[in-house]
Parts: sequence; structure tokens; C-alpha cells
Amino acid sequence: MGLPVIVLTGPTGSGKSRVAPLIAERLGAEIICADSRQVFRDIPVGSAAPDPSEMGGIPHHLYGVLDPSEECSAGRWRDMAETAISGIRGRGRIPMLVGGTGLYIEAVTGGIGLAPMAAPETVKRLQERALSAGTRALWEELSQSDPGSAGKIHPTDAFRIVRALSVMEETGKPFSSFTVPIPPRHGPVARIAISWTRPELYARINLRCDGMLRHGMMDEAAALRSRGLSPSLPALRSIGYHHLFSFMDGVLNREQALELIKRDSRRYAKRQMTWLRGRGGDIFWAPGGEYRVTADGLSKHCESVII
Repeated sequence: MGLPVIVLTGPTGSGKSRVAPLIAERLGAEIICADSRQVFRDIPVGSAAPDPSEMGGIPHHLYGVLDPSEECSAGRWRDMAETAISGIRGRGRIPMLVGGTGLYIEAVTGGIGLAPMAAPETVKRLQERALSAGTRALWEELSQSDPGSAGKIHPTDAFRIVRALSVMEETGKPFSSFTVPIPPRHGPVARIAISWTRPELYARINLRCDGMLRHGMMDEAAALRSRGLSPSLPALRSIGYHHLFSFMDGVLNREQALELIKRDSRRYAKRQMTWLRGRGGDIFWAPGGEYRVTADGLSKHCESVII
């Protein structure tokens, strides 16, 4: 059995970044970003990345390490995370993965296999086809060749459709063939999550979205747009940026953009909760509330699993 890993997850807006340093302080852990947006720099407000005042003096790894022009697959993140884990263990401390990107977490803890990255030219060609023929046409093509993947991807999700088709084109294997169980890479793993009632969570999300616009998300969007980055890049697919681009183009007014950001954030949280609830019974849920009380409950559960 390997050395322990702590996983702290939960839906967006649940308070993971606030609770994580409190748990890390109690257990002698260091924090690793397991959020597919917070790994990018230049979008700390829009991705709700923790700022130094929230880190509590605890080392944080993989936050803001990639340029928004880059892409980050689960495999690439796993490699970076494994390097961070080795360093943390070398210092005699416990690695703690913090974030709501389930695919990243499972890539390290042994949930699913990973497909290889396709060549950029293959991806670009398929993206151009999606623009000319329509995303649904590519999804229907995927449905014929790989119904297992198509059944899990929404017909309008161009990024994942292109990802599945590009891998299949280059490997000759269905994308779904790569998403099979693989042996656990670490153990024991203490999986913990923060839970709120739906009305409480949605209220928190709405307030956070209000704060994002007050604290500079519009400036982030303008700076990214000025660089001429493709809207299909993962950093720009973060919730809110395309709505802010529409505001800058005069398609939406500020209030409309904000309401759509709130709506999409709530929908994302709902999808996260559905995924987590279906993950199985090995996640210990703690009710959200006063941060130190929540941290105490989660820390005691971790101790029972890993110590």
C-alpha cells in the first residue's frame, strides 16, 4: 500500500479553497490544484483561484502554472501532479488534491484510463469541420463510430466531440476504449467533500459571481481577448468569459451577461453534484458552514483513513 493522499472536492462555490488550508495545517499536508481552470495564469478572478490571503501559509502547487494559450489534458495534469506529489512526500508531508475536476482527480487516484493527446493539426481540422458543418453533425458521426462516447457527450459540446474524434482518428480505437478502470496509483485515499443544500449553494454562487465582476473579471476577459486567443482554448471556456465577450461586442448588456454567468455556474455545480453522488460511497460528505467547524470534521475523517 502506498503513502496516503487526501482529496478535497465538492461543487463550485462550496468553499474548498477556504477549508483546504485549515485541513492541511492540522494534518501536515500541502495542497495541489485539481481544477482544470485554476491551473491557468491570468484568470485568477474568473477561475476563483485562491489568493495568498486565503492560502494560510500552506504551500500550494500547480496554481497558475500554464499560459491561457496552452491546453491541459488530464494526462498532462497527472504528470505535473505526480511530480508535485513526489516532492511533497520527500518533505515528509501529505499531498492533498483540491478541486472539482473529477477527471483530474481520478487520473491520479486510479479511477479511469487516459486517452493520448491528438496532434494539433488533427484537432484544428476537426474544429474547422465543426464550424463549417455544425457540432451536431460531428456528434452524429461520433454516435455511429463510438456510441459509448457519444452517449456521454452533449451534442453541442464541441471540445469533447473533437477530442473523441481526433483520438479515434489517430489511434484507430474508440475514445471510450481508453476510459476503463486502471489500478490505483496511491493509497490509502481519503476522499472528502463539502455539501450545501441546493438553495444555499446557489445563493453562494450568485454572490460569488457578483464579486467576480466587482473584482476584475471584466479586465481579465479584455486582456485575454486583446491577445487574440481562440475562444476554443480551455482557459477561455471557463464559465463567464464568452458572455463577457458578448457584452464587449454589444450583444448582451452587463446585467444579461451577469445573469448568464450565474445560470451557467449553477448548472455546472449541479452537474458536479450529480457526478460526485454517482461516484460511490467512499466520499465523506461534511455540511458546509463555519469553515473551522467543517475543517475539524473533515480532518477527523482523514485521520481515521490515513493515519
